[in-house]
Amino acid sequence: MHGSTGSGMDAESFFSLLYDPIQGKFLDPLGIYGTLRKKRIVERDIDTLLGYEVALLIARYGFQIEPTERVPSIESVPLDTQTQRDLLSLVLTGKHTASGLQFLFHAGYFHRYWPELGGLKDVSHSKEYHPEGDVWDHTTETFMYRKNQDLSISLALLLHDVGKPHAQTIEGRKFDKHAEIGTRIASQFLHRLEFTEPLVTKVLFLVRNHMMPGALKTLPIYRVEKVLESDWFPELLEVYRCDLSSTFRGPGGYYEACKIYRAFLRNKKNPFRTVEGKKIQRIREPFVVHTRRH
Repeated sequence: MHGSTGSGMDAESFFSLLYDPIQGKFLDPLGIYGTLRKKRIVERDIDTLLGYEVALLIARYGFQIEPTERVPSIESVPLDTQTQRDLLSLVLTGKHTASGLQFLFHAGYFHRYWPELGGLKDVSHSKEYHPEGDVWDHTTETFMYRKNQDLSISLALLLHDVGKPHAQTIEGRKFDKHAEIGTRIASQFLHRLEFTEPLVTKVLFLVRNHMMPGALKTLPIYRVEKVLESDWFPELLEVYRCDLSSTFRGPGGYYEACKIYRAFLRNKKNPFRTVEGKKIQRIREPFVVHTRRH
């Protein structure tokens, strides 16, 4: 993110601490440090902070907004592509991503800048499988189960169900082919924000295959061998773990997928077994008796 933008930052700003290089410490002439330690954004701070600054304080530092009827407004000047990308990346790699995303959503950032994700709130889930709420609630819930703040995994979690608003119900499947649909939408989204091509390729792999680990127990290995061989499969398992855990169904399916993956890796290295674990029957050459000619 770039520095503060313009007159919105005044004497009561959270960013008014000054660093003294001679003394090697920060100066606090306005007494703002106490507020920083409390990690609270109160009524008087609303006018001194831009909306995206509040989102960063929430997502990266765990700040909370004290009960107030006022919400920091979206900037009057639209954010450029680089600033949007930096904002989203910093929120996604914070320790409190779910809270930061919820703030950005309710402040209108998603509907203004990222409409592909803004529509997730309007899509309901079956309470039997997703008691956590609608598709947006489910998406933000997945971040509560991350083990680290890796950007590629975080982007995949944000985008893994982006195809659901556009999917149809076919033969009892409520969101038929939503992973494939979501991959196309995610590609447009990531390219519009100008993420690097290697990162885009990896995230699209994770989005396209995010449901596959749950189906490993029923799929023949030869059909998914290329996916299992990918260097990104461990990260795909992590995306699946977060996705599954957010539904309150427990991690059983994740552990089963890990077991199948480990077996695949062992069998792949074993010259005497197929990737499915079956013994390879080697044909023995017939024994031939050679006789000398006189």
